Amino acid sequence: MEGRLCIKRREGETIRIGDAIVVEVIRTCAGSCSLKIRAPRDVVILRGEIDDFGAMGPQDAGRQ
Repeated sequence: MEGRLCIKRREGETIRIGDAIVVEVIRTCAGSCSLKIRAPRDVVILRGEIDDFGAMGPQDAGRQ
């Protein structure tokens, strides 16, 4: 991992990653949060606990 960024965000606030990816906090409750991620369709987005694609191809993994 090259670098890290740890920041706090409140509901409705966003984080921009490069020119094409926006992460928005849409809800927080009891120590967890819900995120909305806007990214190009060719960007694969996986939860951290998924460490490989398994039987899915990378094109399918981000669409579940």
